[in-house]
Amino acid sequence: MAENRVPALWLKQPWPRLLCEGHEYPGGKRVENRTWPMPAKYIGQWCLIGASKAPATAGDLRAARNCLCAIGMSGEQLAWLEAPIFKHNCDGAMVPAYGGLVGAVKWDDCIEYSEQLLVRPGGVWGSGPYCWQTTEATPYLPFVPCKGQQGFFHVPLSELPAEYQDVFADEGMGK
Repeated sequence: MAENRVPALWLKQPWPRLLCEGHEYPGGKRVENRTWPMPAKYIGQWCLIGASKAPATAGDLRAARNCLCAIGMSGEQLAWLEAPIFKHNCDGAMVPAYGGLVGAVKWDDCIEYSEQLLVRPGGVWGSGPYCWQTTEATPYLPFVPCKGQQGFFHVPLSELPAEYQDVFADEGMGK
C-alpha cells in the first residue's frame, strides 16, 4: 500500500504565522499571494505550512505591519513583529519557529487579484497576481523541525506528530 503524503508549502516569517492565525481575528490573513496559480488539485485540500529558516526581510515586516494596521491593529498588537517568533514544540518547550512546520490551512480557491478581492474577508492581504484563499487554518499545532523546499512538496503523513495526523484524518488519510 502506498504511503500517504501530504502537501506542504514553505513561507518566510511572519507570513506562515499570519496565515495560520488568519481565521482567529476579523480581517486576518486568509490569502497567500503568489506569482503562479495554485494547481487545481490542491483546492479543497489541507496543506502543511512551514516557516523557512530565512529571517523576514524589512519589506516583509513593513508589508505585514501595513496590513495589520489596515485591519485595526496597533501598538502592542504589532510588537511581536519586531521579535523572533517562538512556538511550542511537541514536548511543550518554546522554540524559534523557523525551519519547520507551524500549522496547516485548507485552500478554498485561487483567484487573480482584482479590486473586488478587497471586500472579501481578509481581502486587504491580497496583492496577487494570484491570491490563494483559505477557508480554515490550524494555528495551535506544535512546531516540528522539517526541511522545506520551494513550491509545493509532499511530506509522509506517518512522519508527522499525532496533532498533524488528526488534521488529515478528516480527509480520509492517516489514522
